[in-house]
Amino acid sequence: MGARVMALSNWDTLAFGEDGQSCPGEVALRGDAVLEIYKNWVYIRHPSAWFEGSDFTGDVVLQIDSGELEYAGCEIVVARHETQSTCFVFVADHKYSEGPPTHRFFAGIGCSAYLSTLEYMKRHDPEKLALVQEHLDEGFEQCGTTWSDAGTEACLRRGDEYIDVPVYGPGEDPDTFVGVLPEVHAAFLEWLAGVVEEGQGEQAREWLAMVRATSPLRYNQGDAYFAEHVGQGIQGTPIGEQEPTIMERLTNEEAEATR
Repeated sequence: MGARVMALSNWDTLAFGEDGQSCPGEVALRGDAVLEIYKNWVYIRHPSAWFEGSDFTGDVVLQIDSGELEYAGCEIVVARHETQSTCFVFVADHKYSEGPPTHRFFAGIGCSAYLSTLEYMKRHDPEKLALVQEHLDEGFEQCGTTWSDAGTEACLRRGDEYIDVPVYGPGEDPDTFVGVLPEVHAAFLEWLAGVVEEGQGEQAREWLAMVRATSPLRYNQGDAYFAEHVGQGIQGTPIGEQEPTIMERLTNEEAEATR
């Protein structure tokens, strides 16, 4: 469990169920299919459709990074958003063939729980940003971060060319844990309104109004995975009130114990 908790602890989810309230980042489609926001993409889990020799393990049959499709009777839209390496997700299930029409909706965000080094410097540390600005002006983009005893380096890429730029010395690393940024939530709502207006109908507009009216809760995916395996509920917090992840607290406690 440890390795998966560590990996998922880097990611956050914020999602809305059919009642317009915050919910876990998964929704039942039709049959035994389920859509799950995983890291910053979408998995479709469908036990009865999975087969031996599949490229996916367990009951996953499909990964969606972006695009629009229909699966298990539901409309699915996934889009990318640059800040926090984010995906936006919308699902609609319109049923007309069995009795009165019914309409279910789900939407959510999967994003990095941390700002990248470059995102942090752009927002909070212009002095450090100046160390890489020349390269950014030349067309380089950040593709990663390297941490070592010597400090932190921003990894930059332009085509097949890579460079590492030292930006923080030993012990200078800033706290970049942000959960879901308010600006990402705002961009999501704007995107969602556009999707709803493209032919989803009056029921979707009423649902969107409930989504806008709620006080959303975000949660860390690693914390949720840990909670699931110890029989606890997901502990969500309002945007801007994120607390250190379980993995971060355990790591800090271990570090303190070895001093």
